[in-house]
Amino acid sequence: EKPTSSACFLPQGLVACGDNITIYSSSMEEQGSIQGTYQSVDAHATGQYAVAMKTSGAWSLIALEAKSVLAESSVDPGDAATSPIRIHPDGMIVAAAISTNGAHRVKVWEVKDQKPVHAFDGHAAPITSVSFSENGYHLASVDESGTVKLWDLRKLKELKSFQVDGAGASVSFDSSGKYLVVATASSVVVREVKPWSDLVSVEASAIGACFLTDAQGVVAVDGGGGLVSIGK
Repeated sequence: EKPTSSACFLPQGLVACGDNITIYSSSMEEQGSIQGTYQSVDAHATGQYAVAMKTSGAWSLIALEAKSVLAESSVDPGDAATSPIRIHPDGMIVAAAISTNGAHRVKVWEVKDQKPVHAFDGHAAPITSVSFSENGYHLASVDESGTVKLWDLRKLKELKSFQVDGAGASVSFDSSGKYLVVATASSVVVREVKPWSDLVSVEASAIGACFLTDAQGVVAVDGGGGLVSIGK
């Protein structure tokens, strides 16, 4: 067993990070590892490469088949990553939350040259989670105060902001981009995008939540490691 801070599925396996980045087969046999301590990892849908974020706010582009680091982004003094890193569905950009001397923003970088292309400002507390919509048009974020923001990636502006109860832990779109689930220290909230109406709100201390296939339900993880299942 290895200490793990983050993991995600590959088409034929799993990649996890912690004290190292470790690649597993679909039968959970270790296929190799890459040295380096990272706080989060996300893989492209093709399974050919992944991105891994350090607590400093620097991130690495990983070639999974070669099991090597292709490049690493630069980092500004005072930066600290506060959310897991996420890859855009087209694989061209990545996003993560960065706090710098009390300023909390969602930063977006180009994958090909690891350079920042935009930063979304507006959160007053550290941002804990970000999520791209499946169509790639929107980016959602949630912070420790329970503020959720939706950003327009085409117009590079804030589209919507709303409040949920409890400190925000995670935010995630469903595969259609029609629904958004937010997990907090006191609730799991499912909202419909556009009407912005609450569809389901369940009292639960959750550290993460995601949709099942076709948004037929939600699975949340509570602080004790238990699972909470919510029907549509």
